[in-house]
Amino acid sequence: MDIDILDLYKLKIDSIDIEHRNYVILLKALYDAVKEQQDTIEHEDAFEAALIAHFVNEEALMLEISYPHRAAHVKAHQELLRKVHEMLNTSDKHYQKHFLIDELFRALLDHIDWMDFQYVPYYDKK
Repeated sequence: MDIDILDLYKLKIDSIDIEHRNYVILLKALYDAVKEQQDTIEHEDAFEAALIAHFVNEEALMLEISYPHRAAHVKAHQELLRKVHEMLNTSDKHYQKHFLIDELFRALLDHIDWMDFQYVPYYDKK
């Protein structure tokens, strides 16, 4: 999992870019713990908490900038959180969780690419 790829996904909104990097760092720590067959509970909790906090902050930002597609974006957040819960609760098998974390990483990058970049022009206008 290459977290440096996030440099290609910068929105140029510092607070959001920092949160993206922080939750990906936590996801990478979870990935590494799974790979090393260590206990993952603390990593899972930290990642999930950071992702939820990010979504709360991002949804508040979208409200502040009157982003017209906020409802669809919030729905996408809910779907990602569903995937996170599913991933964290699906299996205790490390090899399976390792695969699911990698899949989640790609889903988060896709979300940034397809959803987050859409509100940037509204932010730039404020």
